[in-house]
Amino acid sequence: MKPNAGKTGKDKSSIIMMMMMMMMMMIIIIIIIIIIIIIMANEICAMWKQKAAQVIPIVIPSTGVIPESLSQSLTRLNLHRIHIYNCKNL
Repeated sequence: MKPNAGKTGKDKSSIIMMMMMMMMMMIIIIIIIIIIIIIMANEICAMWKQKAAQVIPIVIPSTGVIPESLSQSLTRLNLHRIHIYNCKNL
């Protein structure tokens, strides 16, 4: 029996369409996040009467995996004195 037995061309095309839709949704979500960050920076400038603002998003996923860039972001915010422990250190 062939490995693809039972799968028709219609099934494959629907899977491809679903994957394309998911990719488009992810792109739309990323664009929305970028727009929100730009709006947030403008609001911060207006509220604090500043010429420029730099928004540094810090995202820690629910899986608990801490991105390597977190340390750099905390240093830029002058929060580098906060200790973050890796699983390796525990």
